[in-house]
Amino acid sequence: MRSMLPFQRLPERNGLWGVILPRLGEEREPGPLGEAGQIARIDPAGVQFVRIQRMGWRGAGWVLGAGGGLMAALMFAPLLWSFLHAGHRLGPVVAASMCAILLLPLLAGALTAYRARTLELPPPVVLSRRLRRFYQWRGNREGWVSVAADTGTAVIQAAAVVTQAGGDMGYRLHVVEFDAGSRAIRKQVAISEVVSDPDELAWLWDFLCRYLDEAPERLPAVRNAGFEGEGAWLARADRYLFSGLVDGEHRLVPGRFNAFRFYFAAVLEYWYLRCGAWIEGKASTPAYPPDLADAMRWGGANPYAREAASPAQQAASRGDLDHFRRRWRIVAVLSTLLYGGIFVGMIAIGWLVLV
Repeated sequence: MRSMLPFQRLPERNGLWGVILPRLGEEREPGPLGEAGQIARIDPAGVQFVRIQRMGWRGAGWVLGAGGGLMAALMFAPLLWSFLHAGHRLGPVVAASMCAILLLPLLAGALTAYRARTLELPPPVVLSRRLRRFYQWRGNREGWVSVAADTGTAVIQAAAVVTQAGGDMGYRLHVVEFDAGSRAIRKQVAISEVVSDPDELAWLWDFLCRYLDEAPERLPAVRNAGFEGEGAWLARADRYLFSGLVDGEHRLVPGRFNAFRFYFAAVLEYWYLRCGAWIEGKASTPAYPPDLADAMRWGGANPYAREAASPAQQAASRGDLDHFRRRWRIVAVLSTLLYGGIFVGMIAIGWLVLV
Protein backbone atom coordinates (compact mmCIF):
# COMPACT_ATOMS: atom_id res chain seq x y z
CA MET A 1 0.00 0.00 0.00
CA ARG A 2 1.44 3.34 -1.03
CA SER A 3 1.48 5.92 1.76
CA MET A 4 2.39 9.13 -0.02
CA LEU A 5 2.02 12.65 1.28
CA PRO A 6 -0.63 14.61 -0.67
CA PHE A 7 1.88 17.23 -1.82
CA GLN A 8 5.24 17.22 -3.61
CA ARG A 9 6.85 20.11 -1.72
CA LEU A 10 6.92 20.35 2.06
CA PRO A 11 5.42 23.63 3.34
CA GLU A 12 7.78 25.80 5.35
CA ARG A 13 5.31 26.34 8.18
CA ASN A 14 2.92 24.23 10.19
CA GLY A 15 -0.73 24.46 9.28
CA LEU A 16 -3.90 22.48 8.80
CA TRP A 17 -1.90 20.03 6.66
CA GLY A 18 0.27 18.99 9.64
CA VAL A 19 3.34 19.72 11.77
CA ILE A 20 7.09 19.74 11.08
CA LEU A 21 9.01 18.15 13.95
CA PRO A 22 12.54 19.04 15.15
CA ARG A 23 15.22 17.22 13.21
CA LEU A 24 17.67 14.80 14.76
CA GLY A 25 20.15 16.80 16.83
CA GLU A 26 18.00 19.95 17.01
CA GLU A 27 16.95 21.34 20.36
CA ARG A 28 13.63 20.08 21.69
CA GLU A 29 11.24 21.41 24.27
CA PRO A 30 12.20 20.20 27.76
CA GLY A 31 9.92 17.70 29.43
CA PRO A 32 9.51 14.01 30.14
CA LEU A 33 9.75 11.54 27.29
CA GLY A 34 6.27 10.35 26.35
CA GLU A 35 5.16 6.79 25.84
CA ALA A 36 6.28 5.36 22.50
CA GLY A 37 3.68 3.34 20.64
CA GLN A 38 3.66 1.84 17.13
CA ILE A 39 6.76 -0.25 17.90
CA ALA A 40 6.45 -4.00 17.37
CA ARG A 41 10.08 -4.90 18.15
CA ILE A 42 13.12 -3.05 19.45
CA ASP A 43 16.70 -4.10 20.14
CA PRO A 44 20.17 -2.56 19.70
CA ALA A 45 20.13 -3.39 15.97
CA GLY A 46 16.92 -1.62 15.04
CA VAL A 47 13.23 -0.94 15.45
CA GLN A 48 10.37 -2.69 13.67
CA PHE A 49 7.06 -0.83 13.48
CA VAL A 50 3.52 -2.23 13.50
CA ARG A 51 1.87 -2.79 10.13
CA ILE A 52 -1.73 -3.89 10.74
CA GLN A 53 -3.41 -1.20 8.61
CA ARG A 54 -0.96 -1.48 5.71
CA MET A 55 -2.25 -4.94 4.85
CA GLY A 56 -5.93 -4.30 5.64
CA TRP A 57 -7.14 -4.55 2.03
CA ARG A 58 -5.99 -8.14 1.74
CA GLY A 59 -8.75 -9.57 3.90
CA ALA A 60 -11.35 -7.34 2.28
CA GLY A 61 -10.10 -8.33 -1.17
CA TRP A 62 -10.42 -12.02 -0.37
CA VAL A 63 -13.91 -11.72 1.16
CA LEU A 64 -15.32 -9.45 -1.53
CA GLY A 65 -13.59 -11.29 -4.35
CA ALA A 66 -14.48 -14.84 -3.35
CA GLY A 67 -17.87 -14.07 -1.82
CA GLY A 68 -18.91 -11.43 -4.34
CA GLY A 69 -17.86 -13.50 -7.33
CA LEU A 70 -19.70 -16.59 -6.10
CA MET A 71 -22.77 -14.50 -5.23
CA ALA A 72 -22.86 -13.00 -8.74
CA ALA A 73 -22.51 -16.43 -10.34
CA LEU A 74 -25.39 -17.85 -8.29
CA MET A 75 -27.53 -14.76 -8.95
CA PHE A 76 -27.16 -15.16 -12.68
CA ALA A 77 -27.45 -18.96 -12.63
CA PRO A 78 -31.04 -18.99 -14.01
CA LEU A 79 -30.07 -16.67 -16.83
CA LEU A 80 -26.93 -18.72 -17.52
CA TRP A 81 -29.04 -21.88 -17.67
CA SER A 82 -31.44 -20.21 -20.10
CA PHE A 83 -28.65 -19.22 -22.49
CA LEU A 84 -27.12 -22.70 -22.33
CA HIS A 85 -30.44 -24.20 -23.44
CA ALA A 86 -31.16 -21.52 -26.03
CA GLY A 87 -28.12 -22.19 -28.15
CA HIS A 88 -30.14 -23.80 -30.92
CA ARG A 89 -32.29 -20.65 -31.25
CA LEU A 90 -29.70 -17.92 -30.64
CA GLY A 91 -26.77 -19.67 -32.20
CA PRO A 92 -23.82 -21.21 -30.34
CA VAL A 93 -21.61 -18.12 -30.70
CA VAL A 94 -24.21 -15.76 -29.22
CA ALA A 95 -25.11 -18.18 -26.41
CA ALA A 96 -21.45 -18.78 -25.54
CA SER A 97 -20.74 -15.04 -25.58
CA MET A 98 -23.63 -14.28 -23.22
CA CYS A 99 -22.55 -17.09 -20.88
CA ALA A 100 -19.01 -15.71 -20.85
CA ILE A 101 -20.29 -12.22 -20.00
CA LEU A 102 -22.36 -13.62 -17.12
CA LEU A 103 -19.31 -15.48 -15.80
CA LEU A 104 -17.10 -12.37 -15.83
CA PRO A 105 -18.02 -11.33 -12.22
CA LEU A 106 -17.07 -14.81 -11.02
CA LEU A 107 -13.73 -14.66 -12.83
CA ALA A 108 -13.02 -11.12 -11.62
CA GLY A 109 -13.85 -12.11 -8.05
CA ALA A 110 -11.69 -15.22 -8.26
CA LEU A 111 -8.76 -13.18 -9.59
CA THR A 112 -9.17 -10.58 -6.83
CA ALA A 113 -9.29 -13.28 -4.13
CA TYR A 114 -6.28 -15.06 -5.65
CA ARG A 115 -4.19 -11.89 -5.71
CA ALA A 116 -5.22 -10.96 -2.18
CA ARG A 117 -4.14 -14.40 -0.99
CA THR A 118 -0.91 -14.83 -2.96
CA LEU A 119 0.69 -11.39 -3.31
CA GLU A 120 3.61 -10.71 -1.01
CA LEU A 121 2.76 -8.83 2.16
CA PRO A 122 4.50 -5.51 2.78
CA PRO A 123 7.14 -6.07 5.46
CA PRO A 124 7.09 -3.83 8.53
CA VAL A 125 8.80 -0.46 8.22
CA VAL A 126 12.13 -0.60 10.06
CA LEU A 127 14.73 1.78 11.48
CA SER A 128 18.27 0.41 11.38
CA ARG A 129 20.28 1.84 14.27
CA ARG A 130 23.54 0.73 12.69
CA LEU A 131 22.78 2.21 9.27
CA ARG A 132 20.77 5.11 10.79
CA ARG A 133 18.15 4.83 8.07
CA PHE A 134 14.40 4.19 7.82
CA TYR A 135 13.35 1.55 5.28
CA GLN A 136 9.96 0.90 3.70
CA TRP A 137 8.92 -1.57 0.99
CA ARG A 138 6.98 0.30 -1.73
CA GLY A 139 6.00 -2.55 -4.01
CA ASN A 140 7.79 -4.27 -6.87
CA ARG A 141 7.98 -1.08 -8.92
CA GLU A 142 9.86 1.01 -6.33
CA GLY A 143 11.29 -1.71 -4.10
CA TRP A 144 12.89 -0.66 -0.83
CA VAL A 145 12.93 3.09 -0.18
CA SER A 146 15.16 4.46 2.57
CA VAL A 147 15.62 7.86 4.19
CA ALA A 148 18.60 8.82 6.37
CA ALA A 149 17.59 9.59 9.94
CA ASP A 150 20.30 12.25 10.33
CA THR A 151 19.26 14.33 7.31
CA GLY A 152 15.56 13.47 7.05
CA THR A 153 12.74 15.76 8.17
CA ALA A 154 9.92 14.29 10.22
CA VAL A 155 6.38 15.53 9.62
CA ILE A 156 3.02 14.65 11.10
CA GLN A 157 0.45 14.69 8.32
CA ALA A 158 -3.12 15.55 9.29
CA ALA A 159 -6.04 14.36 7.20
CA ALA A 160 -9.76 13.83 7.55
CA VAL A 161 -10.51 10.14 7.86
CA VAL A 162 -13.93 8.74 6.98
CA THR A 163 -14.67 5.20 8.15
CA GLN A 164 -17.73 3.06 8.75
CA ALA A 165 -17.81 4.44 12.29
CA GLY A 166 -17.96 8.08 11.14
CA GLY A 167 -15.55 10.87 10.33
CA ASP A 168 -12.52 11.90 12.36
CA MET A 169 -9.05 13.36 12.05
CA GLY A 170 -6.20 10.94 11.43
CA TYR A 171 -2.46 11.52 11.74
CA ARG A 172 0.56 9.69 10.31
CA LEU A 173 4.28 10.18 10.86
CA HIS A 174 6.48 10.49 7.74
CA VAL A 175 10.20 11.11 7.29
CA VAL A 176 11.10 12.89 4.05
CA GLU A 177 14.27 13.75 2.15
CA PHE A 178 14.52 16.83 -0.08
CA ASP A 179 16.09 17.51 -3.43
CA ALA A 180 19.30 19.50 -3.00
CA GLY A 181 18.63 23.17 -2.33
CA SER A 182 14.83 22.93 -2.32
CA ARG A 183 11.85 21.68 -0.34
CA ALA A 184 10.75 19.33 -3.09
CA ILE A 185 10.29 15.86 -1.60
CA ARG A 186 12.62 13.34 -3.21
CA LYS A 187 12.00 10.33 -0.98
CA GLN A 188 9.71 9.58 1.93
CA VAL A 189 8.92 6.80 4.36
CA ALA A 190 5.62 6.49 6.26
CA ILE A 191 6.72 5.29 9.68
CA SER A 192 3.50 4.96 11.62
CA GLU A 193 -0.01 3.77 11.08
CA VAL A 194 -2.84 6.29 11.23
CA VAL A 195 -3.61 7.40 14.81
CA SER A 196 -6.13 9.77 16.34
CA ASP A 197 -3.70 11.64 18.63
CA PRO A 198 -0.83 13.64 17.06
CA ASP A 199 0.98 13.77 20.41
CA GLU A 200 1.52 10.02 20.16
CA LEU A 201 3.51 10.58 16.95
CA ALA A 202 5.51 13.45 18.45
CA TRP A 203 6.45 11.19 21.36
CA LEU A 204 7.35 8.41 18.96
CA TRP A 205 9.69 10.67 16.97
CA ASP A 206 11.32 12.00 20.13
CA PHE A 207 11.84 8.43 21.33
CA LEU A 208 13.40 7.38 18.01
CA CYS A 209 15.81 10.32 18.01
CA ARG A 210 16.98 9.46 21.49
CA TYR A 211 17.13 5.77 20.63
CA LEU A 212 19.70 6.48 17.92
CA ASP A 213 22.10 8.38 20.19
CA GLU A 214 21.39 7.58 23.84
CA ALA A 215 21.98 4.57 26.07
CA PRO A 216 19.09 2.10 26.53
CA GLU A 217 18.77 2.82 30.25
CA ARG A 218 17.91 6.46 29.51
CA LEU A 219 14.83 5.49 27.53
CA PRO A 220 11.45 4.58 29.01
CA ALA A 221 9.89 1.18 28.51
CA VAL A 222 8.20 0.73 25.15
CA ARG A 223 4.47 0.14 25.22
CA ASN A 224 3.80 -3.57 25.13
CA ALA A 225 2.83 -4.96 21.72
CA GLY A 226 3.58 -8.67 22.12
CA PHE A 227 0.38 -10.24 20.80
CA GLU A 228 0.75 -14.01 20.51
CA GLY A 229 -1.96 -16.61 20.74
CA GLU A 230 -5.37 -17.58 19.40
CA GLY A 231 -6.90 -14.16 19.98
CA ALA A 232 -3.83 -12.15 18.98
CA TRP A 233 -5.35 -10.80 15.75
CA LEU A 234 -8.38 -9.50 17.62
CA ALA A 235 -6.20 -8.10 20.42
CA ARG A 236 -4.19 -6.21 17.77
CA ALA A 237 -7.44 -4.88 16.30
CA ASP A 238 -8.44 -3.56 19.72
CA ARG A 239 -5.05 -1.88 20.18
CA TYR A 240 -4.46 -0.39 16.74
CA LEU A 241 -7.84 -0.11 14.99
CA PHE A 242 -10.21 0.65 17.86
CA SER A 243 -7.84 2.29 20.33
CA GLY A 244 -10.16 5.25 20.83
CA LEU A 245 -13.11 2.98 21.65
CA VAL A 246 -11.39 0.18 23.63
CA ASP A 247 -9.14 0.75 26.66
CA GLY A 248 -5.89 -1.00 27.58
CA GLU A 249 -7.77 -3.78 29.39
CA HIS A 250 -9.86 -4.54 26.28
CA ARG A 251 -13.04 -3.01 27.67
CA LEU A 252 -15.24 -0.63 25.71
CA VAL A 253 -14.80 2.99 26.73
CA PRO A 254 -17.98 3.99 28.65
CA GLY A 255 -20.69 5.68 26.63
CA ARG A 256 -23.51 4.42 24.44
CA PHE A 257 -22.24 6.23 21.38
CA ASN A 258 -18.77 4.67 21.76
CA ALA A 259 -20.31 1.21 21.97
CA PHE A 260 -22.40 1.93 18.87
CA ARG A 261 -19.37 3.14 16.95
CA PHE A 262 -17.37 0.06 17.90
CA TYR A 263 -20.05 -2.48 17.01
CA PHE A 264 -20.99 -0.70 13.80
CA ALA A 265 -17.39 -0.65 12.55
CA ALA A 266 -16.39 -4.06 13.92
CA VAL A 267 -19.39 -5.83 12.41
CA LEU A 268 -18.48 -4.45 8.98
CA GLU A 269 -14.79 -5.32 9.35
CA TYR A 270 -14.82 -8.61 11.27
CA TRP A 271 -14.57 -10.97 8.31
CA TYR A 272 -12.04 -8.69 6.61
CA LEU A 273 -9.88 -8.86 9.75
CA ARG A 274 -10.33 -12.61 10.13
CA CYS A 275 -9.35 -13.35 6.54
CA GLY A 276 -6.51 -10.82 6.74
CA ALA A 277 -5.09 -12.65 9.76
CA TRP A 278 -5.37 -15.96 7.87
CA ILE A 279 -3.56 -14.49 4.87
CA GLU A 280 -0.88 -12.95 7.10
CA GLY A 281 -0.06 -16.38 8.48
CA LYS A 282 0.44 -17.87 5.01
CA ALA A 283 1.68 -15.16 2.63
CA SER A 284 5.36 -14.46 2.04
CA THR A 285 7.13 -11.12 2.47
CA PRO A 286 9.98 -9.60 0.43
CA ALA A 287 13.44 -10.15 1.85
CA TYR A 288 15.47 -7.31 3.32
CA PRO A 289 18.31 -5.98 1.18
CA PRO A 290 21.57 -7.76 2.16
CA ASP A 291 23.04 -4.75 3.98
CA LEU A 292 19.82 -4.21 5.93
CA ALA A 293 19.46 -7.90 6.77
CA ASP A 294 22.98 -7.91 8.23
CA ALA A 295 22.41 -4.67 10.11
CA MET A 296 19.13 -5.87 11.70
CA ARG A 297 20.61 -9.07 13.18
CA TRP A 298 20.98 -9.13 16.95
CA GLY A 299 21.77 -12.21 18.97
CA GLY A 300 22.64 -10.87 22.41
CA ALA A 301 20.56 -9.81 25.39
CA ASN A 302 18.10 -7.02 24.71
CA PRO A 303 18.70 -4.04 27.03
CA TYR A 304 15.55 -2.16 25.94
CA ALA A 305 12.68 -2.46 28.38
CA ARG A 306 9.09 -3.20 27.39
CA GLU A 307 6.01 -2.71 29.45
CA ALA A 308 4.84 -6.03 30.81
CA ALA A 309 1.48 -7.09 29.46
CA SER A 310 -1.26 -6.98 32.09
CA PRO A 311 -3.11 -10.21 32.96
CA ALA A 312 -6.07 -8.97 30.90
CA GLN A 313 -3.87 -8.27 27.88
CA GLN A 314 -2.23 -11.70 28.11
CA ALA A 315 -5.63 -13.37 28.41
CA ALA A 316 -6.97 -11.44 25.41
CA SER A 317 -4.02 -12.59 23.28
CA ARG A 318 -4.74 -16.18 24.29
CA GLY A 319 -8.42 -15.66 23.52
CA ASP A 320 -9.70 -16.54 27.00
CA LEU A 321 -10.57 -13.11 28.44
CA ASP A 322 -14.29 -13.38 29.12
CA HIS A 323 -15.52 -9.86 28.29
CA PHE A 324 -13.16 -9.62 25.30
CA ARG A 325 -14.25 -12.98 23.92
CA ARG A 326 -17.94 -12.24 24.54
CA ARG A 327 -17.74 -8.88 22.76
CA TRP A 328 -16.07 -10.35 19.69
CA ARG A 329 -18.46 -13.33 19.60
CA ILE A 330 -21.34 -10.86 19.36
CA VAL A 331 -19.48 -9.09 16.56
CA ALA A 332 -18.82 -12.40 14.76
CA VAL A 333 -22.48 -13.44 14.90
CA LEU A 334 -23.77 -10.05 13.72
CA SER A 335 -21.15 -9.84 10.96
CA THR A 336 -21.99 -13.35 9.74
CA LEU A 337 -25.71 -12.54 9.72
CA LEU A 338 -25.04 -9.30 7.83
CA TYR A 339 -22.87 -10.74 5.09
CA GLY A 340 -24.72 -14.04 4.99
CA GLY A 341 -27.99 -12.17 4.65
CA ILE A 342 -26.63 -10.05 1.83
CA PHE A 343 -25.31 -13.18 0.09
CA VAL A 344 -28.57 -15.15 0.35
CA GLY A 345 -30.78 -12.11 -0.24
CA MET A 346 -29.05 -11.05 -3.44
CA ILE A 347 -29.18 -14.61 -4.80
CA ALA A 348 -32.88 -14.81 -3.95
CA ILE A 349 -33.55 -11.50 -5.71
CA GLY A 350 -31.70 -12.73 -8.78
CA TRP A 351 -33.74 -15.94 -8.92
CA LEU A 352 -37.05 -14.13 -8.30
CA VAL A 353 -36.36 -11.65 -11.10
CA LEU A 354 -34.75 -13.96 -13.63
CA VAL A 355 -36.68 -17.21 -13.25
